[in-house]
Amino acid sequence: METCALSGVLHLERVRVTPILGTSNCSALRREEARDIERKKLGRAMRSQFFGRQQLTGRIQPIFDVGYSQGCNLNRQLRSAYTTTEKIVGGLTQVKETGKRRLILLRHAKSSWADRSLKDHKRPLSNKGRLAAANIASKLEKHSWVPGLILCSDSQRTRETLHIMQGRYSALADADVRFLGSFYSVAAMDGQTAQHIQENVLKYAGDDITTIMCMGHNRGWEEAASQFCGVAVELKTANAALLEAPGISWKEAFEKAGMGGWKLVGIMKPDSMSDIEYEAA
Repeated sequence: METCALSGVLHLERVRVTPILGTSNCSALRREEARDIERKKLGRAMRSQFFGRQQLTGRIQPIFDVGYSQGCNLNRQLRSAYTTTEKIVGGLTQVKETGKRRLILLRHAKSSWADRSLKDHKRPLSNKGRLAAANIASKLEKHSWVPGLILCSDSQRTRETLHIMQGRYSALADADVRFLGSFYSVAAMDGQTAQHIQENVLKYAGDDITTIMCMGHNRGWEEAASQFCGVAVELKTANAALLEAPGISWKEAFEKAGMGGWKLVGIMKPDSMSDIEYEAA
């Protein structure tokens, strides 16, 4: 047996096969058998070296350079997996390094008044509201606003808004969801919604969660958005106020930003030509 170095990375054994047939085809058979053995050993060594790495180096080194089509296909697949892993890890690292907290204040989609016998808490969405809920979910996905926690009013129209959004944007279905009756009632109380949202974010959110979506009603929701960012905000149905504040924890973010110190990234509207708008009323 002899040792063969491939691309300066892997060292594999090249096996010499002893001829067993005394024919003119013996040399060709021997070469083909040797190639089969090398392919198998190369694959095992590749998988062992690639998946055994403990950390990413920041660049992709050539893994091997052989002329076999199977080997080249495996190389391309592993390069793709390596790049994807590096991108994901890099993204998570970036979130931790920047230390930003993101808050989405979303008003429920348009509800139906067709059945006047229903109590306000029980009113469902209208057809227009269902379409708007799907559209706003698509825009959140497009701009990578991915909440790890959703705090939602327990009214029928907010529940239905969330359900439709989860059907359109799968990441919303993976988030932790809490339905809060107080989000329905507090929205009707002057000047109390922002403080109530802050208290519940601190109560339910771990510091590993960097984005939270709170779903509720007016007048409280646009009042809270205005208090957080210090700008007069108008939230029509299915509109979302996108807010950011620095902080390695939610407590730090609320303490540093206070009331009026959150950055208003923009207002997201389901039927607007531009995905995110900034409008100071």
